[in-house]
Amino acid sequence: MSRVNYRVREYLWVTAPIELETFCSRLSSESELPTFDFDAENVYEWGLTKIEKGCVEVNISRKHKNGESLFNEPIHVLLLVENTSPISYDSEWVTRNLVPVYGQTIANLTQQITYYGNVEYLGGDDFSYNPSRKFEPQT
Repeated sequence: MSRVNYRVREYLWVTAPIELETFCSRLSSESELPTFDFDAENVYEWGLTKIEKGCVEVNISRKHKNGESLFNEPIHVLLLVENTSPISYDSEWVTRNLVPVYGQTIANLTQQITYYGNVEYLGGDDFSYNPSRKFEPQT
C-alpha cells in the first residue's frame, strides 16, 4: 500500500462517552457521509471515509485499551486533503465549508463542546491541543 501525502490537515476534537463506531454512524447519518471503514491497532481505533468525490478524507480516531474505548480520551476528527486533489480544496476551503458544519454537528450529537484548532504531536502517544474555535451544543 502506498503512503498518502496530505497538503491540508484540519483538526476537530471532542471528548464524549460514546463508542467510536456509534459516533461515526451518527455523524454519517446526520451529515450524509458515506459508510466508514473501521480498523484498529494496539493504541488507536479509527474510522475512515471520503467525501467531495474522494478529494477529502474524514479520519476519526481515538485511543482504546484492549478493544475498549477510552471515553476520557478525545475523539480526533481530521479533515484531510490529499496532494493529488484539485488545488481548490485548500485549507481556507475546508475551514470555511466543512469545519463549521462538522463542528456544530459533532457538538449537537455528543452534547459536548467540540473544538477546532491545532493539534501538535509531542511524541509517543502525547498531543497538545490548542483550540482556536469552539462549538457549543445547540438544542
